[in-house]
Amino acid sequence: MKCPLAVFSAFLLLLFAPVGCNPECVCDCNENNPELGTPPPIIPDPSLPLPDPDPEPDPAPEPAEARRQTIEYFLAQLDQDDVAMPPSFLYGQMLTTTEEIESERSAMWDLWKEANTQRLEESGIEQFLAAGDTVIWDIPAGQRMKVLLLAKGDKPADGYPLYINLHGGGRASLAEHAWDSFTNTLAWESEIKRAKQYDDAPSMYFVPRMADDRIGRWYLEPQRNAFRRIFQLGVLSGYADPDRFYILGTSEGGYGSHRLALFMPDYFAGAGPMSAAEPLGAAENLRNIAFGMEVGERDNGFKRNEFAQQWKDELDLLERSNPGDFVHRVDIQPGKGHGDTDFTVMTPWLKQFSRRTYPGHLSYQYRNLTPDYWQESYPQGVYYLDFRGLMHTKNANRRFEVTWDGNTINVSTDLLSDGFVRGDLGIYLDPDQVDLTRPVTVKINGRIAFEGMAKVSKGFLAESIALFGDPKRIFPAKVKVLIY
Repeated sequence: MKCPLAVFSAFLLLLFAPVGCNPECVCDCNENNPELGTPPPIIPDPSLPLPDPDPEPDPAPEPAEARRQTIEYFLAQLDQDDVAMPPSFLYGQMLTTTEEIESERSAMWDLWKEANTQRLEESGIEQFLAAGDTVIWDIPAGQRMKVLLLAKGDKPADGYPLYINLHGGGRASLAEHAWDSFTNTLAWESEIKRAKQYDDAPSMYFVPRMADDRIGRWYLEPQRNAFRRIFQLGVLSGYADPDRFYILGTSEGGYGSHRLALFMPDYFAGAGPMSAAEPLGAAENLRNIAFGMEVGERDNGFKRNEFAQQWKDELDLLERSNPGDFVHRVDIQPGKGHGDTDFTVMTPWLKQFSRRTYPGHLSYQYRNLTPDYWQESYPQGVYYLDFRGLMHTKNANRRFEVTWDGNTINVSTDLLSDGFVRGDLGIYLDPDQVDLTRPVTVKINGRIAFEGMAKVSKGFLAESIALFGDPKRIFPAKVKVLIY
């Protein structure tokens, strides 16, 4: 027996279902598909634009021209929050063997390196690191950031563990120019002293001074791009180990490191906010990274001690339910206030942990990082997920839970707010985790949303490099599924 409106639903599915989706698995009644039941048909809101279909690849140019266009593409994506897709001809260059995938991975990474040559030279990493000197970085929005680059001890074979260390202070509304706050300058100098004293050698430090005291936040777009830049260039220089990046900070820097750990956890092995604790929210985003927090028992400004206790209780609960996935230490230091917290325990604890780049269980709330600012900040991607095909209403929030069973990917998702988040969700495939010679199945809340062979091409290599700039996340394949 067919469901009501089966013909109309089937027509809609032919228009809107992802490539590889079987319309019958949506329209057939329970007696025909008892395992899946009868999920609702895909009926997009007619008032909203549909995600763009994949364009037909352009013909490939001559090799020299293809190389030039790819490097130009990479150059255009540097320090951008909105990373564009690569030239379409790259998607027509299919990869069929393991050897071919590995060879093209290496070749594409070499083009990325070439595109970053000038950026690396201007970073000061090679010139200033050994001397522990400062350099000025030009970052987006016309801002300029003073940065201390410091190395302690001999460089390990895989590169130094690198700490992004954020100072306290914050916004100075009466400041007359970008570096006018004596409080911020003093806090930066104090953080430099601590970085030199922490017992964590061998280590590398990136200690920035707030770029504009009149704005005074660490998690806005220019700052996020600066932190991605030090990850990308630290790795390209050979000085930093891509699996041992950490972010920490005190007071205002603690708030910044806390919020960024929730927003971009895929770049960090661990995070360590100190003398700072925000209201509880999106704790599941900390799955797969080590999270430490040091707050004084008497640090009651902005309810820091109360919020720290809430984080401790929540993370304790999550770790008990998910052993090994929510590694954390939340230490509410007895008798300590805001200014006398012991910060020396954080980096030695953090450095024992390495990053998980392709976790088998991923939890993430896709939400606005900056609801307190006029410009929204939604992630473009995290770990192996590509969010660029999603549309959302203002401050909408959707939870994603992803697990793997061989070539079957299970995605659970639900909306946590008013409004909507819908569109295309991209899932990058790593040949070390997925057999690309066999069909891939993606289920959304138990319903088959994709079933078929994944495309494997140079286009995905280029787009994942441009999106992440990460040698551990160069993906040759991706599938897309419709979230509605």
